[in-house]
Amino acid sequence: MVVEFLLSEPKLVSSFWQLEDAEEFLLEISKKHSNPALLVSVSLHDYGYRVYMDGEVIHQEAFDEEALVFEAYLISSFKKLNFFNLEDYLPKNTTMKLAGKDPSLPIIYFCPACWSVISQEDTVCPMCGYDLTEFHKMPYEYKLLMGLEHPVLEMRLNVIHTVGAKDLKEAIPQLEHMVNRESNPILLMAIVDALARMSHPEAMELLRKLAHHRYPIVRSRAKGVLEKRILRGL
Repeated sequence: MVVEFLLSEPKLVSSFWQLEDAEEFLLEISKKHSNPALLVSVSLHDYGYRVYMDGEVIHQEAFDEEALVFEAYLISSFKKLNFFNLEDYLPKNTTMKLAGKDPSLPIIYFCPACWSVISQEDTVCPMCGYDLTEFHKMPYEYKLLMGLEHPVLEMRLNVIHTVGAKDLKEAIPQLEHMVNRESNPILLMAIVDALARMSHPEAMELLRKLAHHRYPIVRSRAKGVLEKRILRGL
């Protein structure tokens, strides 16, 4: 449902600081609108979704009721997608178990050079030979640039937020590379938010590029940032 919404034509209609105000608006407008309405919770490091239809919540995913801001989206045309059934691609009698977060599970360590899994005791990466002790001596900003390639999405989102907050110009070429190769709308919107915090002309240029992205929700977010910049005369 959410992916179908993201690939349709969403339009940002309002933003709210309070969840109560956002819910009241979405419940009312979804009764009058023939297509689903989407409420996005915007936190520092993540986004969540709540889909409304006919005055009811019909789906939600990672929605944060304590988010900093809530954005309401509507669409004029809804694209239906046909997804394959994962069970069709598994051998017969195969069982799957989804693991949630468990504090008893071991921590996974990665080499910051090749991102292979390593052990906590390793001082040299067994895969690429990188001297892991050198990483700890690097400047914080350089570690951030390396962290943009982290294999765990949540870590990449955290680093993207940080380079935006630090106005790290050196990260912009890497962010552009990510824009060219990434297909995850949550990550792309995080890049938009990071660029919105930056003061460099290169950040504005990349925002203009994102304003023409193939994902409507990414385009809408980038255009919103650019419009605010224009209104402020920046």
